[in-house]
Amino acid sequence: MLILKKIIKSGIDEEVAIKSINSILSLRTTDDIYATLDLAIIDLQDAKGKFLKVGSTPSFIKRGDKILKIEASNLPIGIIRDIDMEVVNYQLKAEDLLIMMTDGIFDGPRHIENIDFWLKRKILELETDDPQEVADLIIEEVIRGMDGAIPDDMTVLVAKIKHNNPKWKA
Repeated sequence: MLILKKIIKSGIDEEVAIKSINSILSLRTTDDIYATLDLAIIDLQDAKGKFLKVGSTPSFIKRGDKILKIEASNLPIGIIRDIDMEVVNYQLKAEDLLIMMTDGIFDGPRHIENIDFWLKRKILELETDDPQEVADLIIEEVIRGMDGAIPDDMTVLVAKIKHNNPKWKA
């Protein structure tokens, strides 16, 4: 969604930008053109998170020994003219891990009945809080659970929230 990035950088509100892209995609001919969108905007001053999820899989926040789920139930961009866009606001804290993933990861191993519960358990069992290691371990677990098959895009993005202490601050 390079076009979304360019529109947002131009100063247009995120929701307006997303609705504009949806309008463009819904004008298609007979082709089925649609996209999911999973956007997290984090204020670097106070760690307030604004999550715009359109047809995307849930995201997770690992906070100590708790897993918080961020989700929205709506259709992908381009399917219908007027999209239902849920904005989820969430206050992040220092040391939180934000874990976002594509449906290739979330749909994961077919033999797992409750993928939501399975993923939460796997995230809790992680013995590291290094974002790259967390992403690697999640992908590895899912691929192992699928006997090495990769039938869909498998992307995991992990960000760790750190407390910002500017050097000039007393």
